[in-house]
Amino acid sequence: MTGIIPQEITLDVDLTVYENLIIFSKFFDIPKREARKRIAELLKFVELEAKRDSKISELSTGMKRRLLVARALLNQPKLIVADEPTTGLDPQARHLIWQRLRQLKSEGATLILTTQYMEEAQQLCDRIVVMYQGKILKEGVPRNSSPTKSAAKSSRCAFPRSKTIESSRSCPRTRPATSGWGTLSIFTAATARDS
Repeated sequence: MTGIIPQEITLDVDLTVYENLIIFSKFFDIPKREARKRIAELLKFVELEAKRDSKISELSTGMKRRLLVARALLNQPKLIVADEPTTGLDPQARHLIWQRLRQLKSEGATLILTTQYMEEAQQLCDRIVVMYQGKILKEGVPRNSSPTKSAAKSSRCAFPRSKTIESSRSCPRTRPATSGWGTLSIFTAATARDS
Protein backbone atom coordinates (compact mmCIF):
# COMPACT_ATOMS: atom_id res chain seq x y z
CA MET A 1 0.00 0.00 0.00
CA THR A 2 0.97 3.61 -0.53
CA GLY A 3 0.59 6.61 1.76
CA ILE A 4 0.51 10.11 0.31
CA ILE A 5 1.53 13.28 2.16
CA PRO A 6 0.36 16.05 -0.19
CA GLN A 7 1.91 19.50 -0.37
CA GLU A 8 -1.50 21.14 -0.06
CA ILE A 9 -3.49 20.88 3.16
CA THR A 10 -6.29 18.52 2.11
CA LEU A 11 -8.11 18.09 5.41
CA ASP A 12 -11.86 18.53 5.89
CA VAL A 13 -12.16 21.79 7.83
CA ASP A 14 -15.68 20.94 9.01
CA LEU A 15 -14.41 17.92 10.95
CA THR A 16 -12.20 17.36 13.96
CA VAL A 17 -8.76 15.80 13.84
CA TYR A 18 -10.21 12.44 14.91
CA GLU A 19 -13.13 12.63 12.47
CA ASN A 20 -10.76 13.35 9.56
CA LEU A 21 -8.78 10.23 10.39
CA ILE A 22 -11.77 7.96 11.04
CA ILE A 23 -13.35 8.90 7.71
CA PHE A 24 -10.06 8.36 5.88
CA SER A 25 -9.74 4.91 7.50
CA LYS A 26 -13.02 3.93 5.85
CA PHE A 27 -11.45 4.43 2.41
CA PHE A 28 -9.23 1.44 3.23
CA ASP A 29 -11.95 -0.68 4.86
CA ILE A 30 -10.10 -0.65 8.18
CA PRO A 31 -12.41 -2.15 10.82
CA LYS A 32 -13.63 0.46 13.33
CA ARG A 33 -11.85 -1.06 16.35
CA GLU A 34 -8.56 -1.31 14.44
CA ALA A 35 -9.02 2.24 13.08
CA ARG A 36 -9.48 3.64 16.61
CA LYS A 37 -6.32 1.85 17.75
CA ARG A 38 -4.27 3.07 14.78
CA ILE A 39 -5.55 6.63 15.16
CA ALA A 40 -4.57 6.72 18.83
CA GLU A 41 -1.08 5.42 17.95
CA LEU A 42 -0.65 7.85 15.06
CA LEU A 43 -1.82 10.89 17.04
CA LYS A 44 0.81 9.99 19.63
CA PHE A 45 3.42 9.47 16.87
CA VAL A 46 2.80 12.98 15.45
CA GLU A 47 2.31 14.53 18.89
CA LEU A 48 -1.31 15.59 18.34
CA GLU A 49 -3.05 13.61 21.09
CA ALA A 50 -4.17 16.80 22.84
CA LYS A 51 -5.75 18.06 19.59
CA ARG A 52 -7.82 14.92 18.94
CA ASP A 53 -11.16 16.75 19.23
CA SER A 54 -10.03 20.08 17.75
CA LYS A 55 -11.41 21.42 14.50
CA ILE A 56 -8.89 21.74 11.67
CA SER A 57 -9.26 25.54 11.72
CA GLU A 58 -7.88 25.52 15.28
CA LEU A 59 -4.60 23.89 14.23
CA SER A 60 -1.38 25.62 13.23
CA THR A 61 0.12 24.87 9.81
CA GLY A 62 2.68 22.60 11.47
CA MET A 63 -0.07 20.65 13.23
CA LYS A 64 -1.97 20.27 9.98
CA ARG A 65 1.15 18.93 8.25
CA ARG A 66 1.71 16.44 11.07
CA LEU A 67 -1.92 15.37 10.75
CA LEU A 68 -1.33 14.75 7.03
CA VAL A 69 1.57 12.48 8.02
CA ALA A 70 -0.72 10.56 10.39
CA ARG A 71 -3.39 10.28 7.72
CA ALA A 72 -0.87 8.96 5.20
CA LEU A 73 0.13 6.21 7.64
CA LEU A 74 -3.38 4.96 8.51
CA ASN A 75 -3.23 2.14 5.97
CA GLN A 76 0.26 1.09 7.16
CA PRO A 77 1.92 1.77 3.80
CA LYS A 78 5.23 0.32 2.69
CA LEU A 79 5.70 3.24 0.28
CA ILE A 80 5.27 6.86 1.40
CA VAL A 81 5.17 9.68 -1.13
CA ALA A 82 5.78 13.06 0.54
CA ASP A 83 5.38 16.15 -1.61
CA GLU A 84 7.24 19.01 0.09
CA PRO A 85 6.01 18.01 3.57
CA THR A 86 7.79 20.86 5.40
CA THR A 87 7.00 23.80 3.12
CA GLY A 88 6.03 26.84 5.17
CA LEU A 89 6.94 25.32 8.54
CA ASP A 90 9.02 26.91 11.27
CA PRO A 91 12.34 25.15 12.08
CA GLN A 92 10.95 23.31 15.12
CA ALA A 93 8.00 21.86 13.19
CA ARG A 94 10.27 21.01 10.24
CA HIS A 95 12.64 19.07 12.48
CA LEU A 96 9.74 17.15 14.04
CA ILE A 97 8.55 16.07 10.56
CA TRP A 98 12.14 15.07 9.68
CA GLN A 99 12.38 13.02 12.85
CA ARG A 100 9.14 11.19 12.05
CA LEU A 101 10.14 10.52 8.44
CA ARG A 102 13.53 9.18 9.58
CA GLN A 103 11.76 6.89 12.02
CA LEU A 104 9.50 5.56 9.27
CA LYS A 105 12.53 4.83 7.07
CA SER A 106 14.22 3.02 9.96
CA GLU A 107 11.09 0.90 10.37
CA GLY A 108 11.32 -0.27 6.77
CA ALA A 109 9.17 2.18 4.81
CA THR A 110 10.33 3.39 1.40
CA LEU A 111 10.15 7.18 1.13
CA ILE A 112 9.81 9.23 -2.05
CA LEU A 113 10.26 12.85 -1.08
CA THR A 114 10.15 16.05 -3.09
CA THR A 115 11.57 19.15 -1.47
CA GLN A 116 13.11 22.49 -2.32
CA TYR A 117 15.39 22.49 0.73
CA MET A 118 18.91 21.08 0.20
CA GLU A 119 19.35 20.66 3.97
CA GLU A 120 16.21 18.53 4.08
CA ALA A 121 17.49 16.34 1.28
CA GLN A 122 20.80 15.84 3.05
CA GLN A 123 18.98 14.99 6.29
CA LEU A 124 16.53 12.47 4.84
CA CYS A 125 18.04 10.97 1.71
CA ASP A 126 21.03 8.81 0.89
CA ARG A 127 21.42 9.10 -2.87
CA ILE A 128 21.30 12.17 -5.12
CA VAL A 129 20.36 12.23 -8.76
CA VAL A 130 20.57 15.44 -10.75
CA MET A 131 17.90 15.47 -13.44
CA TYR A 132 17.20 17.78 -16.31
CA GLN A 133 14.07 17.54 -18.46
CA GLY A 134 13.34 14.08 -17.06
CA LYS A 135 16.82 12.70 -17.73
CA ILE A 136 19.38 11.74 -15.10
CA LEU A 137 22.57 13.74 -15.54
CA LYS A 138 24.56 12.53 -12.53
CA GLU A 139 24.05 10.67 -9.28
CA GLY A 140 25.95 10.56 -6.03
CA VAL A 141 25.81 10.51 -2.25
CA PRO A 142 25.29 13.59 -0.02
CA ARG A 143 28.32 14.40 2.12
CA ASN A 144 26.65 13.54 5.42
CA SER A 145 25.31 10.22 4.20
CA SER A 146 26.93 6.81 4.07
CA PRO A 147 24.57 4.25 2.56
CA THR A 148 25.59 0.64 3.00
CA LYS A 149 25.32 -2.38 0.75
CA SER A 150 22.28 -3.41 2.73
CA ALA A 151 20.39 -0.17 2.02
CA ALA A 152 17.08 -1.34 0.64
CA LYS A 153 14.74 1.59 0.98
CA SER A 154 14.54 4.55 -1.31
CA SER A 155 13.85 8.25 -1.01
CA ARG A 156 13.63 10.68 -3.88
CA CYS A 157 13.90 14.39 -3.29
CA ALA A 158 13.32 16.83 -6.11
CA PHE A 159 14.25 20.51 -6.12
CA PRO A 160 13.52 23.33 -8.54
CA ARG A 161 16.85 23.86 -10.34
CA SER A 162 16.84 27.60 -9.63
CA LYS A 163 16.99 26.97 -5.88
CA THR A 164 19.73 24.34 -5.91
CA ILE A 165 22.38 25.11 -8.50
CA GLU A 166 24.87 26.39 -5.92
CA SER A 167 23.78 23.94 -3.20
CA SER A 168 24.14 20.89 -5.42
CA ARG A 169 27.85 21.57 -5.81
CA SER A 170 28.30 20.40 -2.20
CA CYS A 171 27.16 16.91 -3.19
CA PRO A 172 29.96 14.69 -4.48
CA ARG A 173 29.81 13.25 -8.00
CA THR A 174 27.00 15.55 -9.12
CA ARG A 175 26.75 18.55 -11.39
CA PRO A 176 23.79 20.84 -11.94
CA ALA A 177 22.03 21.36 -15.24
CA THR A 178 23.47 24.37 -17.03
CA SER A 179 20.30 25.92 -18.41
CA GLY A 180 16.53 25.79 -18.14
CA TRP A 181 14.66 23.98 -15.38
CA GLY A 182 15.61 20.68 -13.80
CA THR A 183 15.28 18.79 -10.55
CA LEU A 184 17.63 17.39 -8.00
CA SER A 185 16.48 13.94 -6.92
CA ILE A 186 17.73 11.85 -4.06
CA PHE A 187 17.45 8.08 -3.65
CA THR A 188 18.35 5.78 -0.76
CA ALA A 189 17.90 2.51 -2.64
CA ALA A 190 20.91 0.34 -3.19
CA THR A 191 21.45 -0.02 -6.92
CA ALA A 192 23.04 -2.92 -8.76
CA ARG A 193 26.31 -0.94 -8.76
CA ASP A 194 26.15 -0.62 -4.94
CA SER A 195 25.65 -4.34 -4.32
